[in-house]
Amino acid sequence: MTTTPTPIGSDFQVNSHTPNDQQTASVASLQNGGYVVVWESYQQDGSQWGVFGQVFSPSGDEIGGEFRINAFTAGNQEINTDNTVGDNVTALEDGGFVVVWTSWGQDGSGQGVFGQRFDSSGVKVGEEFQVNSVTADDQREASVTGLADGGFVVTWGSWLQDGSQWGIFGQRFDHDGAAVGSEFQINAVTANDQESSSVAALKDGGFVVTWESWLQDGAQWGIVGRRFDGSGAPVGNEFPVNSFTPGDQWQPSVASLEDGGFVVTWTSWSQDGGGWGVFGQRFNASGETVGYEFQINSYTSYSQWQSSVAPLSDGGFVVTWSSFVLLGGFDYGIHGQRFDATGSPVGSEFDVNSFGPGDQWAPSVAALRNGNILVAWESWQQDGAQQGVFARHFDLDLPSLVPTNGDDLITGTSGNDTLAGLAGGDTILGDAGNDLLKGEENNDSIEGGDGNDTLEGNEGVDTLLGEAGDDSLNGGDGDDFLRGDAGDDTVEGGDGNDKVFAGRGDMGDDIILGGAGDDTLGGAQGNDQIFGGTGSDESFGGSGNDLIDESGTDASSNTAWAGAGQDTVIGGDGDDVLGGGAGADLVSGGAGNDVIYPGAGPDNDTLNGEAGNDTIFAGGGDDLIDGGTGDDLIFNGAGTDTVSGGSGSDTIWGAGGDDQFTGGDDADTFAFVQNNGTDTITDFSFAQLDLLNVLGLGLSSESEALAAMTDVDGNVHLTAQGTTVIIEVQTVSDFSSNSGWFDDTVF
Repeated sequence: MTTTPTPIGSDFQVNSHTPNDQQTASVASLQNGGYVVVWESYQQDGSQWGVFGQVFSPSGDEIGGEFRINAFTAGNQEINTDNTVGDNVTALEDGGFVVVWTSWGQDGSGQGVFGQRFDSSGVKVGEEFQVNSVTADDQREASVTGLADGGFVVTWGSWLQDGSQWGIFGQRFDHDGAAVGSEFQINAVTANDQESSSVAALKDGGFVVTWESWLQDGAQWGIVGRRFDGSGAPVGNEFPVNSFTPGDQWQPSVASLEDGGFVVTWTSWSQDGGGWGVFGQRFNASGETVGYEFQINSYTSYSQWQSSVAPLSDGGFVVTWSSFVLLGGFDYGIHGQRFDATGSPVGSEFDVNSFGPGDQWAPSVAALRNGNILVAWESWQQDGAQQGVFARHFDLDLPSLVPTNGDDLITGTSGNDTLAGLAGGDTILGDAGNDLLKGEENNDSIEGGDGNDTLEGNEGVDTLLGEAGDDSLNGGDGDDFLRGDAGDDTVEGGDGNDKVFAGRGDMGDDIILGGAGDDTLGGAQGNDQIFGGTGSDESFGGSGNDLIDESGTDASSNTAWAGAGQDTVIGGDGDDVLGGGAGADLVSGGAGNDVIYPGAGPDNDTLNGEAGNDTIFAGGGDDLIDGGTGDDLIFNGAGTDTVSGGSGSDTIWGAGGDDQFTGGDDADTFAFVQNNGTDTITDFSFAQLDLLNVLGLGLSSESEALAAMTDVDGNVHLTAQGTTVIIEVQTVSDFSSNSGWFDDTVF
């Protein structure tokens, strides 16, 4: 049930160093469920302003102590200026984060933008780096967001670079922190000033930038935005955000939403009937406005400003801001409002700070992976000195993405989530997006949802369902159940006796791997590839042109059945039972004493016994049969079959159809039944001690068989009870002059 955010405890102090001022906080939620807060601190780094941070665990405990972010300390290194709320820290896909700030004199000119990457525990990754490549005059007020490809993009204001006054520029970086391409201009309109950018990553892999522009909307300050794709190329033109233009609209903050769109908030003068007020506008994934701009603050006396917006996993968002004379009549306080996925307010406006005296302002809000939100801000004299950084958690009654050692329900968002269970029997639901979902110990249930997901069961008896998208599933240890479902999936059972399936109605071309253990494997309607692995497996191809392959594994006995389509079935080194399905199939036994069945219907199959003493049954089509090495037993079907016994002492039975038999090396037996059409033996050899079994034709002795023979065109024709056997390159005299060729074995 969606509710007004409920405070969890009271305000808590973020900074441990308290002399002088600590202010201008920025907060980011981390992939592991924790979060990081960064701020600027006066004279703590031995010079003037410096940038510091503190990492917190998912339970809100400090991880290590607060740490200095900037390595260069001369002069000022600041989070932001001009009363704006900055997006100066962002989480990265690798679990770490990156911080950006403004540094005076470091790039050889005035102000410049610098950054530093960290791992999830707050340890620096590489050296601090310069963001802006153009250094003339000033570059300041940076904003950063992590991108879906693991990299990030930074935006900032630059003086005179666009040919006018302040302009907005950006630079993309890859997952290793290396610059991608050159810095690029974001604002197309360059007249006057464009300042105070805010950037957010979009669900399509791109990003959106908003900023304030002087006189562009025909009044004074107005809010403008522009979308970019994943390569950094503009998507369309820049667009106006605010529709109400009198006076000033400034201090934008932007957040990506679960539906692929985004929301922008800003401060507007006199629009709410008071002084400054906070307003917003939603946009869809195509950058089109959704509804009208809306008022966020319900209390309108005096001024409400410095908004910060964060997306929620339910598709909604939450906004915080500074408000004058609301909480007990004390100066500025921090307030917030939650909105649902339609942009409607949820509950009422809520107080954030519990400490009242003095000013609390410049809030930064982030949605945490445990379903709560965290708000951080600067507070006057609350830490016993001057400005200090404080924060507070709020419960939004949203599903947690943070696991415990119990049996958790972990639900993802429509974004690209990384969700992992712990020791309990967890249920992990990916929802939309390209997710990485991991079970751990115990028996987990994992569902990918939409998107191209990666599911890992690890230990335990797990259930993995890929659902829509091109998914990769690996059961890990244990007797797992895996189903790829729609899309071109790769599904691997891993160790254990697994049940691994493409999924009912799945039209995708799947790769199914059993791994170790005695597995049950099944394809679906696509052209699937099924590899059994070690152990005694049972495989079903389903419809489509499938490959079922047990070769190169071990000597376990496998069972494999093709379905409809033109399939290839390959046995392993054990005694396998293999069968084709509807369609012209290729079935090869491999090593071992195999039993090979044809497909259903009159299709033309190729059946190969290969090594071992195999039993092969032909079907209703015109089949090609090769016994391979070993003493094989071959039964022909109703079609016109071509049979080669191969090496070994084979027994070949004629059935319906006009068949051709080649016994191959060693002593072979050719057997026939009545009403069998005309069959041909191409290599009957007295020297190899081949045998002729015609008991099924009512011929019970050698003399009766000789009486049924005639010489025709250099061959022997034996005709009895509706069956003719042509024995090539032999004569009746050859049979009468040799003995031992008549087989009286009753089968």
